[in-house]
Amino acid sequence: MTLSLQSTFGSAFIGLVASAVLYGVTILQTYLYYRNYPEDSKILKWMIAILWYISIQPSSPCYMNYASVLDTTHLVLCTVSVYSVLVLNFNNPSFLMTTTWSMNVQTDFNGLIGLIVECFYARRVWIVSKNIYLTVIILVLAVIHFGLGIVFTIGSFETKRAQFSSLVWVTSVGLGSAAAADMLIGISLCYYLSRNRTGFKRTDNLISTLMKYSLTTGFLTGIIACLVVITFAIMPNNFVYVAFFWLLGKS
Repeated sequence: MTLSLQSTFGSAFIGLVASAVLYGVTILQTYLYYRNYPEDSKILKWMIAILWYISIQPSSPCYMNYASVLDTTHLVLCTVSVYSVLVLNFNNPSFLMTTTWSMNVQTDFNGLIGLIVECFYARRVWIVSKNIYLTVIILVLAVIHFGLGIVFTIGSFETKRAQFSSLVWVTSVGLGSAAAADMLIGISLCYYLSRNRTGFKRTDNLISTLMKYSLTTGFLTGIIACLVVITFAIMPNNFVYVAFFWLLGKS
């Protein structure tokens, strides 16, 4: 019982605390963005209000994190999932073998966040490269990631926890697509930004900063996605993978 609780909602609780900390960071950075860049377009400001996530601002020589209504909803669903088990069903050990509606639905919110962000970055890749094939590949990978997220949610409602191993292929392909898209975005932005060096020190330093940020972000999310796939494949019946998955939406 103790080991089961530690590996299931003990892991989920750790992931929840870590993702809540990162959520607080995005709120602070969102506030700083609105305060420091009031001249940005209304479309971009509305997008940031809907989706607080990582972005490179087109009208300012910097980058910032922005979180969202979606991000907030995802955190609420994660909190409800943990609370329903650790508090509402504290004296019901058999509940550990079931999944809650909030645990199942949160997957789609994380997937939707990923889809919007990857589409945003695909547009960024198109702007700097004008490479239609590269842009389409990123968009296709993003759609595969989101689509298989929905498949996983439907499967989690229809499948018992003890049989979650049947969904390993969904997670592997879906998050594998997300990791490939993120890494492709990072490498592409680095490559095309490097071709825009001007020879002026200040401009080149800015380009170097953007390159490092793009590459680091892409590989960070890719690594976390791989960790989710590996832990779910090895331990599909506990929630170690959930801790990494919840971090994925905040990375």
